[in-house]
Amino acid sequence: MTISEASELINSPALKPDGFQTWVDLGCGAGLFSKALRDLLPAGSTVWAVDSHPQELKEPGIQFIQADFEKDNLALPALDGLVMANSLHYVKNKQALLKKLRTYLKPEGLFILVEYEKRWPNPWVPYPIRFSGAEKIFLSTGFSAPERIAKRPSLYGSANLYSAWCRKLL
Repeated sequence: MTISEASELINSPALKPDGFQTWVDLGCGAGLFSKALRDLLPAGSTVWAVDSHPQELKEPGIQFIQADFEKDNLALPALDGLVMANSLHYVKNKQALLKKLRTYLKPEGLFILVEYEKRWPNPWVPYPIRFSGAEKIFLSTGFSAPERIAKRPSLYGSANLYSAWCRKLL
């Protein structure tokens, strides 16, 4: 996937076009979505990129933290938003994680999700989360109902990738 394709998946209509913003990309891997997010945000914004494996992310506007976003308490500033691109499907107890992540967000902070529209688990997607399941989990953990941003065919099988955004409720 290219940065342009990643940008199309996360370019939510709810993104604010101006003002310094602070976001986090949880499960950033090599940083594809971190870079796409940085390019979508206003100049001067910061993207914290978090992954449990060491990464070589020495990019302007991106700060890397090696941590397990599920188990560790992250020393992050109050966030305008967060992205989880192909990382929530590794979490078994999604409700507990979403409640924790909600505490990092400013009032009405955004959550952008990119996942596979997959019904059955496999070794690469052990705990799949279809859009309909995401809606139930987000609503039950203090977020608005997710709204779709985009979808695209997956390179790894028949399941499409989908992206959605929701907002932290007060």
